[in-house]
Amino acid sequence: MALTAAEVRQRTPSDCIRCGQCVRACPMGLMPFQMAAFSRISDFTAAETIGIQHCLGCGACSYVCPSAIPLVQYFLHAKGSLNANRLKAQRAAKAKELNQIRLQRLAEEAAAKQAAKAAKRRERPTRASQPLQELEHD
Repeated sequence: MALTAAEVRQRTPSDCIRCGQCVRACPMGLMPFQMAAFSRISDFTAAETIGIQHCLGCGACSYVCPSAIPLVQYFLHAKGSLNANRLKAQRAAKAKELNQIRLQRLAEEAAAKQAAKAAKRRERPTRASQPLQELEHD
């Protein structure tokens, strides 16, 4: 499906007039004007709460908008930022988990090393515990 040159409107965006055309055009029943407002101010968590992840990106809202607001571009930017933040949080959690495992392993290795040193000290005879005869031969 392609639009003709007459159907493609090259207008400059203006402020939202809250007409509700985008809401009526949305096949998912979302509130595009609110999601765009949250996306513009980089409040992506609020946009996610009202359902930005459910947006199909079909462009129906942008097409019918009398203010010519590029709604889909706002949504794609918000979705990308949310996914990047989610990925960053997952990586941080994994790094924290790996660091905890590393610290536990280092503690176990230190404890094993101390135990080995203690066992070696117990096995090694001291000069005071050696018989007198052995000392005379030295």
